[in-house]
Amino acid sequence: MSTISPLNATNGFINSSELVSCTISTCPILTSYYNYRVSLAPNALFLALFSLSFLIYFLIFLFTWRHTRLTGMYFFLAMEVGIIFEVLGYAGRVISWKNQWGQNGFIMQIVCLAIAPAFFSAGIYLCLGRVVVVYSKKNSRLPPGWYTRIESLTTGDNVTIAGLATQVFTMFVFMSLCLDFGLRVRWSGSKTLPTTTSIPGTKTSPSKAIWSTKVEKSWLFKSFLVALAIATICVFWRSVFRVVELNTGWLGPLTFKQNLFVGFEGVLMIITAFVLAIFHPGFCMGEAMSGRLGGEEGHI
Repeated sequence: MSTISPLNATNGFINSSELVSCTISTCPILTSYYNYRVSLAPNALFLALFSLSFLIYFLIFLFTWRHTRLTGMYFFLAMEVGIIFEVLGYAGRVISWKNQWGQNGFIMQIVCLAIAPAFFSAGIYLCLGRVVVVYSKKNSRLPPGWYTRIESLTTGDNVTIAGLATQVFTMFVFMSLCLDFGLRVRWSGSKTLPTTTSIPGTKTSPSKAIWSTKVEKSWLFKSFLVALAIATICVFWRSVFRVVELNTGWLGPLTFKQNLFVGFEGVLMIITAFVLAIFHPGFCMGEAMSGRLGGEEGHI
């Protein structure tokens, strides 16, 4: 079989019927769906780690669901669905290592890895809403539930460049709101609600101020805030990278650098998954995740 010229791929389109019999030894890499030789080691490692994280989140949910209620279940589902997409995506890249000219593996990884971070973002914003409740809603410019509801409006479009750009913009807005909220908490000089404070639409609980103070002063909660910040930055950084990468096209300079993909996609998402598992909100926030105190049960 004669080799196929890499010029076939220079316009960004690949004739799959011509390349169905290609192998590494017979066809140039540029005629495959990738601009580099897909490496097995990092992709197999990410596949194993995300599979492990799926099991970890499931076990944590079994231990925490009784006191985290619906909010804990929503967080569990958001993270697990995101992890499932990561597993499928890296399974696709392992398949592509075997055959870089096969369409199935390529489509699996490009679609699943584009969608997964949107679910991680949903889990992060849900947690931010609960943090607002702990520190007092009067310091937030948005009601706690809006941190999750606004994000859900953009989830369906994240398979496109426009959707990814929207996610970046949304995350930037929420990061700005979080910074504003943190500054308002610091400047207010009072991080908990007085026992006499009444919030429209909720019941006033005499124990709420004591409960909030106990949660916010615990080292677990403070560690969780750091973990949440790390996860937020990782997802934001990853999303910015993918927008820049995809915006330059399939033959753009970034698509030739597998090390950047591994570092800014796989590594950042692994950090996100494990940092929120190690400092899981079900352990670090306890009943603050359920909304049962202060008459907020059923609101996320």
